[in-house]
Amino acid sequence: MRSQIIQTGRTRKLKLPFYNLKWHETLMTYLRQSLTLVLFLLLSFICRSQTHIGISGGGGINDMVSLRASVPVQVKLSPYISFRAGFVFTQQHNTDILRKLNAFRDYRRTTISYVGIPLQLQASLPFRSFSVYALAGPQINYGLSFSTSYLEEGIYGNERLDFEKLQVRRFDLGLSTGIGISANIRKDQVLFIEMLMLLNFYDIDADPVGEIYNEGKVFNLGFLFPIK
Repeated sequence: MRSQIIQTGRTRKLKLPFYNLKWHETLMTYLRQSLTLVLFLLLSFICRSQTHIGISGGGGINDMVSLRASVPVQVKLSPYISFRAGFVFTQQHNTDILRKLNAFRDYRRTTISYVGIPLQLQASLPFRSFSVYALAGPQINYGLSFSTSYLEEGIYGNERLDFEKLQVRRFDLGLSTGIGISANIRKDQVLFIEMLMLLNFYDIDADPVGEIYNEGKVFNLGFLFPIK
């Protein structure tokens, strides 16, 4: 079997004969198995360490993210190091997806609603009344819904889209990193404010001749409450 060169406008991309092995599905299977192991280890840490659970919310400071809400679980491993996981809901926008839509309609932006699980290490520098911290780690997302907005005869409308028909993968994988400030307010309850960057390195375009990567910058405010 020979490799093929696919010509598309300004770009040329090599289509390898083993592409049909669907390596991305194998990768996601491995990641799901690894995630299960990490969550099991997290539960064991929760049983032995100081643990907080909370709620947070925020929005994008660019046009790539409009809403981000989460239920974080934070485990203190030492006075300076913590591990944070949880569940995150994100509304992600990506202008690169617009090229897959019908050019005869004035589409403005697409929205993929993701539920995700971040796994982050947090390094803190404590002061007398507050702490400054940096955090980073991988995040795996799954697309719940896919839609687009358009303008037609001066009226805005919304249209549901299909992941499979447009060859957009539901799973996404990236890096979540940022800096923040936290402070104890009372009885070990914690208020935190942070700035996050979402840097995704997984191509969500299932079409072998295209590439689409999500990214975003988010301002986040949240509270943590002790459970142990």
